[in-house]
Amino acid sequence: MKAGRRLRRHGAGLALLLFSATGIAAPREFDIPSGPAAQTLTRFAQQAGVPVLFPYDLLQGRRTRALKGRFEAESALQQLLAGSGLAAFLDARGQITLRTVERSPAKAVPDAPLPLAPDELPAAVPEELPEVSITGTRIQRENLSTPTPVATITRMELDAISPTLLVDALVQLPLFLNSDTPQSQSFGTSGAAGASFLNLRGIGSVRTLTLLDGRRVVPSSRSGTVDVALLPRSVIRRVEVVTGGASAAYGSDAVSGVVNMMLDADFRGFRGHAQGGITGRGDNGNVELGAAWGVALGENSSLLLSGEYSRIDGIRGYRSRDWFNSTASIANPAGSPREVLAGDVHATGYTYGGLITSGPLANTQFLAGGAPAPFDAGQYRTSVTQAGGSGVDPAADLIWILPDQRRISSFARFSMRPTD
Repeated sequence: MKAGRRLRRHGAGLALLLFSATGIAAPREFDIPSGPAAQTLTRFAQQAGVPVLFPYDLLQGRRTRALKGRFEAESALQQLLAGSGLAAFLDARGQITLRTVERSPAKAVPDAPLPLAPDELPAAVPEELPEVSITGTRIQRENLSTPTPVATITRMELDAISPTLLVDALVQLPLFLNSDTPQSQSFGTSGAAGASFLNLRGIGSVRTLTLLDGRRVVPSSRSGTVDVALLPRSVIRRVEVVTGGASAAYGSDAVSGVVNMMLDADFRGFRGHAQGGITGRGDNGNVELGAAWGVALGENSSLLLSGEYSRIDGIRGYRSRDWFNSTASIANPAGSPREVLAGDVHATGYTYGGLITSGPLANTQFLAGGAPAPFDAGQYRTSVTQAGGSGVDPAADLIWILPDQRRISSFARFSMRPTD
């Protein structure tokens, strides 16, 4: 939902709070004391796990009653707003809208009034809402009016994509550019090869802040970035991406934005998933298993557990590809032209079994089992490369197109609400 989007409504009042119908049915724990509506609605949004948006000045003088217990979000909102002059409505798109309840002045009627027909009742006058903006509900700051665009991907959308890794689903969003994935780091010989670091707009993963349920995570690298492959995909309810710069609120590591993995903290029961795949060439086989279990421990405590296992077979070398023929630009010993484009290019300085490069036995190579054999010269031979002849091509057999990956992760979350 983009901030600053203008909305229209019928009837008096102001739209205050929107959230999808998929999150309405799940019961949640609420503990909201009575007080000014601006404060209690903000607390409701935090405890219900939904974004809140409203101008504070339009709620001046309004108060709501206390709310405590376990309710569905829609029922809890109705009880919270009772007697406050505010009401909640469910529209055709499955969104809940809050409006102020005010009646238009009644028409003057004779001393002996007659019942009004339904079509004679006073109609609500449409009016336009002022511009509103979405802000982080954990930031307790009044009169914050900076527009902050937010993109959201829900659990249902993640399951539909069926990614082997969480990053495989997120990088399909156009706002992620040049993110570090196992595919992009397969040639690396140092650093976090096989890790997954998100990058918003290509500014750099060190300028993209990754949060878990609104809180910072212990970094996975020296630069402070978080490997999202370690986060518990099985219990993630949705992923919210603040696509605008948020460094004023979160610091310099949020220059390009914030990615917040929201947990399904109120999940109860057991669920699991399993999936596997292989390429059309019979390689890069992968399998992923995950399970989550949530249970209530008494009235005020809960426990959430999850475990995941994934295995992805790597792809080493290009020799198995029918389009690969070791074509390369190599130096021309004749001098003109300076370089030539040739196929079947090999290295002349080494072989897999070993190569004697000087002395009376120079240009003798060792085959499998240690048998000696002459090292055949090819075309355009230099001290480094040649086209044809003996030798090896490292790209054909040694370089990893995709690395082998093995991952086992577990997650536990215990929460307790202290009593008085």
